[in-house]
Amino acid sequence: MVLCSSFPVLRGEALAGSKSDLISKLYSPSWAERRAAAQQLGGLRERAALRHLVVRAKADPHPEVRAAAAQAVALIEPRRYVSDLATSDPPPVQRRPPEMTAPPQRSRLLAIGTGLGTNLRRASHVLVGTVHLALRFEHVDLQAGLSFPALAAALGPRWLPLGRGMLAPYVLGAMTVSFNNGRSTAAAISLCGGLGMRITPVRRFAGYVFAESMISWTFNRPNRGEGTEISQMSKIAIPFLVGVGIEVL
Repeated sequence: MVLCSSFPVLRGEALAGSKSDLISKLYSPSWAERRAAAQQLGGLRERAALRHLVVRAKADPHPEVRAAAAQAVALIEPRRYVSDLATSDPPPVQRRPPEMTAPPQRSRLLAIGTGLGTNLRRASHVLVGTVHLALRFEHVDLQAGLSFPALAAALGPRWLPLGRGMLAPYVLGAMTVSFNNGRSTAAAISLCGGLGMRITPVRRFAGYVFAESMISWTFNRPNRGEGTEISQMSKIAIPFLVGVGIEVL
């Protein structure tokens, strides 16, 4: 009789222990264990687990665990399911805030600039000032300029293969017509090609600094006008120019 009476007590203790373990498993790192625990507690109609199941049904990160916990609440106490879960909003979905992006920079159409240049082959002999006006497109500037005091006019493109960033290297070409200083009407025509770098320190402002160097070939150097500046030009020159500019429109 003692053995027979003690068996149900042990069984009840074991059952209570298993229910406690199931409630603990509702907080397991494994979503599969949490789902299995919710299903078993619902099958046992375990009221002690009700508040834990409501928490899992509302806030568990895995949808299958939420569904299993909600079904268990409905089995244990249908009224609680209706009042707490069936009419509640689903757990909020965390959404990343939209990335803040700066508005695109409006490309300006015109730029003006000025600089100082020299011929690297005869730096002690030639020093000129320049002014230019550039018509700007997406990756190309069409630039026209004048140099002084030895008057010359130049026209040619600047190609910016990498766009108009803070550092913008470019390839340039030009045709230059050099005039005399009044002592002769002779003129010389040169073709130029080279490389340059444009630096824009602050993108929100329109100012920039540039440096460029090229090779110039004069193909019709005049023979008349001895003693004039053009008559002293070399057939090959290496112009180098530094200056500043600003975008105006």
